[in-house]
Amino acid sequence: MKVLKGILAGGLLLLALGFASSAKADAVTLQLTQCNTVGLCNIGHIDLSTSGSGSSEVIDVAVTMNPGFGLFGNGVGNGAIGWNGTGLSGTSGVSSPFSAGTGGNFSMFGNFAFSLTGPPASGAVSSLSFQITCTNGCTTVGQVSDFAVHVINTSTGLTGFDATSGAPTPEPASLLLLGTGLLAMGGIARRKLGAS
Repeated sequence: MKVLKGILAGGLLLLALGFASSAKADAVTLQLTQCNTVGLCNIGHIDLSTSGSGSSEVIDVAVTMNPGFGLFGNGVGNGAIGWNGTGLSGTSGVSSPFSAGTGGNFSMFGNFAFSLTGPPASGAVSSLSFQITCTNGCTTVGQVSDFAVHVINTSTGLTGFDATSGAPTPEPASLLLLGTGLLAMGGIARRKLGAS
């Protein structure tokens, strides 16, 4: 009976560790809530998720603008989208008319180490997808700290910059999964200590 309890406790511990280790922050949606031009706030969002494995793991980026707004970026010293982060190395999967930039200043949002340039305002697009690459692979979307984008109201021609507010954080489901794993491990440890 004692052996069966030990096997069961070990199995539960492995299951709990599996839950805890799989609860990484691998998907988040960031709203474009900050703007430097009245009328251009809250007009889109950026979805981040990780894909691949090991040194080939990347952060997938999908920018989606609300209807009537677009993303462009051939302005002097900035571009279409800029971002900062830790352990980042570049981009992949960038489709024309966008291309890798050299960073730049995005108005009141400051300097960004990485950027993409894009079409002129007349060729603005409503969505953009690409991958961010990292040195030795991207382990979490939290490696990206912030984004700024060059936007246009396609009806009025009003242009400006929007930015996300704050760094990506784990989605609630990931936090719940991590908490569940930690509680299970605590319960198993408590039972083992009590049985001694």
